[in-house]
Amino acid sequence: MRHLIERIGDVMAPGKPAAVVETIAQDRERERMALRNSLKQTADRAIEGAGDLDLTKIREMSDNKAELEKEIGAILGIPAMKLHLRFSLDRKYVMMTSDDLVDLSGLFKGLFLEVLVKGTGEYGAEKDALWLPIDVSWKARDGGSNGKDFLTAWYEFETKKWTFRRKA
Repeated sequence: MRHLIERIGDVMAPGKPAAVVETIAQDRERERMALRNSLKQTADRAIEGAGDLDLTKIREMSDNKAELEKEIGAILGIPAMKLHLRFSLDRKYVMMTSDDLVDLSGLFKGLFLEVLVKGTGEYGAEKDALWLPIDVSWKARDGGSNGKDFLTAWYEFETKKWTFRRKA
């Protein structure tokens, strides 16, 4: 081990004794661990801020997504059964995304590479509800991209019901 430290020392700190190199290595390891602990504490604080939102609630909401798919389908003129919405959890935020809908974009199909229905919602622990603004976004074949928000949905975990507000 001492030989390895001496060889590393020649690269990291030429001309310095092995003990100094070992001290440098120990300092770097302490700094790395301090940074790792700091990042973990930051993540833990963010998760604590999520209230009671957990994967069980996300699964429950996903199981009750038929009403949401029906509303989105009615606005976009797409059969609800073709939306295939998925939900995921990132700390206190819920992400919703559809499968690629480019094949359902009608006469615009040749213009787009990708068409998605997406939303990022925030859980409100005080009301035990999720607020989810929803948009349709697209990537054009020429490299441009854009999107349009068209719906805001609320899911109340207590009643297991969706409420919608369409945007003009």
